[in-house]
Amino acid sequence: MDAIERGRRDFDRVWNAIRAKNLTHDLPRLDPEPNGWGDKAVKAQCPQCLGAGDTEHRLEVFVEACEPTRSKRQFGQLRVICYAGQQHNPLTALGLVTEHSLRETHGAIDWDADENPSEWLIEPLIERGQFASIYGPAGVGKSLLAQDHAFRLAAAGARVLYLDHENPVSEVKKRRRDMGHHGPNPPGLTYLSFPPVAALDTPDGAAQLHQLADNLNPDVIILDTWSKFLAGDEAAPTTHTEAYNLAIVPLRRKNVTVIALDHSGKELGRGPRGGSSKVDNVDVLWLLTVKSNGRLRLERRKTRTGRGPDLVELERRTGPVRHDHVDQPGADVMTPDVRACIAKLDDLDVPPGWGRDRAAEVLRANAYKIRNEVLAAALKVRRERGDATADTVDLSGTGRGQVSDR
Repeated sequence: MDAIERGRRDFDRVWNAIRAKNLTHDLPRLDPEPNGWGDKAVKAQCPQCLGAGDTEHRLEVFVEACEPTRSKRQFGQLRVICYAGQQHNPLTALGLVTEHSLRETHGAIDWDADENPSEWLIEPLIERGQFASIYGPAGVGKSLLAQDHAFRLAAAGARVLYLDHENPVSEVKKRRRDMGHHGPNPPGLTYLSFPPVAALDTPDGAAQLHQLADNLNPDVIILDTWSKFLAGDEAAPTTHTEAYNLAIVPLRRKNVTVIALDHSGKELGRGPRGGSSKVDNVDVLWLLTVKSNGRLRLERRKTRTGRGPDLVELERRTGPVRHDHVDQPGADVMTPDVRACIAKLDDLDVPPGWGRDRAAEVLRANAYKIRNEVLAAALKVRRERGDATADTVDLSGTGRGQVSDR
């Protein structure tokens, strides 16, 4: 159905509700504005204001009918506006759910709309529109990796909103210079250092984040670090559920990519610090560790789409600082049975340095059958994941000593 026709149908429903409630109104007008902005329009009393004793303010109900080239996003939408200066939804007072509000507010699928094909935002790690998490030990370089991609994306024309509760301004500026980005503020990057945004598991914090997103219209939002944006107990499942429902879901409806950096728990294989509830809502989860040779290793611990590799190896280079992908040999690609074996070994707290015989004995004792070659591949991944901790190698990429995430 044509967008204007949808808007007219929504308009007729509102108009019928206005008459049914005997609200004071004028008569609908067709194309009342000389520039064609409103296709159908009417003014009427606001039922919510009227209930509060305010008889002065009026609703303006109209269909956006300007040319699509001038306002693609609003073309054909029904607009129901009250200028009383208070935050309320006149449609709720009218007892209506329109086709437009179903899509914009309730997430209904528009089957007539063109389907957006899957597209990488950061290939092969994160696709557009995903809620992604990158976690790892403190000091492994999560912020440095995220900043590198943020600067690159902005330089390539993407709109990036980076909220940083970890790194001081002086360190961020130094890293930007080390990465070869100089000159004035990049037009696509908004970098907020220790932003005064309330916790995202509260309505106020979620509303502040959405206000930023509405004004900046970002393609991607990076939260560094996730735990710093929470008020509730990090170990409580309700904390992360509230943050996801209040702050993240409305962004996902607008296809905004959200990347949350996070710290690992005492056991890397157990996932991010604070319990498994953090993982429930993310589309893709990457564990970042450093190998004994200094290379960074990204192990995909969860994926909804299955697209892309499960293991990614990065070389952190200098002059300028950057992260380059290293081609992985076929033997390093994780198959589903290798992933399952790794998860089982993690669940059983098998130390990463154990050999095949000792690990196999534990698996057999827990009624877990696996082929020797699969177990060997799983043990190799776990050994490389745990070979070196972040404080044993220089992670700065500059040769000047260790760079911390904080």
